[in-house]
This record gives sequence, C-alpha cells and structure tokens, in this order.
Amino acid sequence: MGLNSLNIQQEELEGIIHFLISSARGCVDETPLYGPLRLLEAASRLLSIVAAFSDRHLELKKLIDENKYLVLTDEGQFLRELDKIILLLAQNSNK
Repeated sequence: MGLNSLNIQQEELEGIIHFLISSARGCVDETPLYGPLRLLEAASRLLSIVAAFSDRHLELKKLIDENKYLVLTDEGQFLRELDKIILLLAQNSNK
C-alpha cells in the first residue's frame, strides 16, 4: 500500500471522527431515531475503508446503504432491516 493510499485513508478516518463528534451534538436535539441513522452512516464509511483490504463486508455495507434512510419514512421496516444487518454482521464475525 502506497503512501498516497495511507494519506487518503487517514483523511477518511478523520472525516469519520468529525462526523461522529458533530453527530454527538446533533443527537442531543434531534429526533431520537436520527441516532441510529448516524451510527449506520459512520459504519458505512468505515466499511468503505475496510473494503480496501477485504471484500468480506461488502454485502453488509450494501445492506446498510440500501436501508439506513428507512428510519425517515418507515420506522417498523427500518427496525426489521436493522435486525437483518445485525444478523449479517454476526454471521460475518463467525467466519
């Protein structure tokens, strides 16, 4: 892995840190269900970095990205999809 690649990953990680810290403030005043949306967004961003090393979690990232905004339109469906995401994460962790 070249130096440029490491610099890009550092920038991406710093962006996630900024996102998480600003999200912490947002969670104080926002609708409570925005918290899970923000956490899934951070997980998706981290999985983008992990994908540079392994494609093991690509399906997980895809599932997150396809369903994270359901929280804004269909809370019940969002929770069902979140359970699927958690199950897939557990299955991937056991490999």
